[in-house]
Amino acid sequence: MLVRVFLPAFGKLDKLDERGWLQLDDDALLSDLLRDIKVPKALAKLLFVSVNGERAPLDTVLKDRDVVSFFWFMTGG
Repeated sequence: MLVRVFLPAFGKLDKLDERGWLQLDDDALLSDLLRDIKVPKALAKLLFVSVNGERAPLDTVLKDRDVVSFFWFMTGG
């Protein structure tokens, strides 16, 4: 399946295609995606992770064409 990923600044781009799609096995979890883009679990706990615009726990089962985004819990501005 393909999942669109908006990577955090420290994520690894080498697994994504030129448009930001990542190929995953069917029934992959959000934690599997984090592993593939090399986000450590400890760091993942500091991020707000959304799937299709809604906050998602790391055990969320991803579906084909889901959109995954990352945000820091605390930002300045």
